[in-house]
Amino acid sequence: MRSTLYVLAATAIVCASVSAQIQLPRSTPAGIDQLVSQLGAADAETRASAACLLRQKSRRAIAAVPALTRLLADATPVVASCAPFEGDFGNGGNLIRTTPGYEAGRALGSIGEGAVAALLQSVASPNRDVRRNAVRGLAAVRDERGVGALVSAARDSDAFVRAEVATALRGRDGEAVTRALTALAKDTEPAIRARAIQSLGTMRGAGERAILVAALSDADTIVRAQAVTALGRQRDEDGTRTLIGALSDRSVEVRERAVIALGNTHDEAAVAALIPLLKDADPEIRERAAMTLGRIGSRRASAALVDALKDADSLVRERVATALGQLGDPEVVDSLIATLRDRDPEVREEATRALGRLQRRR
Repeated sequence: MRSTLYVLAATAIVCASVSAQIQLPRSTPAGIDQLVSQLGAADAETRASAACLLRQKSRRAIAAVPALTRLLADATPVVASCAPFEGDFGNGGNLIRTTPGYEAGRALGSIGEGAVAALLQSVASPNRDVRRNAVRGLAAVRDERGVGALVSAARDSDAFVRAEVATALRGRDGEAVTRALTALAKDTEPAIRARAIQSLGTMRGAGERAILVAALSDADTIVRAQAVTALGRQRDEDGTRTLIGALSDRSVEVRERAVIALGNTHDEAAVAALIPLLKDADPEIRERAAMTLGRIGSRRASAALVDALKDADSLVRERVATALGQLGDPEVVDSLIATLRDRDPEVREEATRALGRLQRRR
């Protein structure tokens, strides 16, 4: 269940070959009718592709609403072709893993206001596939009626529906939305908590921030990683202190996200905590630490970065050379000149660029 929830969204897997060309009907009543008729085809790939193409027609496809609504229950897994826009004349679009119902939900969302009534009715369906796909449609519609339905769906018995709601509420405002996301951030399913945390990260209130901080103690790595990323967008003094604490997380992924987030703050208060990471056991952490120190640009990191030019990992040494060029410290010139003899050509090249940047700053 957990692993499946992490990959709920349809994933692009490969470009279609020229032989898989699609003839795109025009946005005329006849063209729309042609696609609507294909929604009832015996072949599931045809049904999915037709729904996908109707999505490209946006509100011009309003006549397709009844047929698309009926298709919401179709959970047949397919690999279907969908051209990204009208006039894609040669390559037949992209092949994606999807279902006809999923594409129908997206098409209804693209139609917009004219499909809201159908989506509101569908989100209360006893069929969980219909509810899931209706939520996906409502996610694309900026209509207050849709927000209320999504808030109610946050209590759905189906975990997949709740996961979709956690994403669909992203960017919405209001106390009801905050309450719904707060509840989802405490869901029993970690993937739902992670999605809710990601959505709460777009809000700036003190209550939302407290939830993000609390999520740093979540048992699930993905939830903690999402919380770190969300807090990194806050860019305030309290956020820096919280992110510094996340540098000691037991997960490499969470620590790496914390390092990246600190780079986004450009806060010199993080330098002292980042310097020890240049000696971390994980080379990716050392690499990220060097990059972040370069972004912050404090010369307090010069000596530690010079020492890191001797790192056993060539990519770390390359990032260190880049960072030294960003600091603008003339005291590191001799060390960069010595790095021109590094055994790795990429490191030597980056040292040359760093020296050039320092020269231009004089």
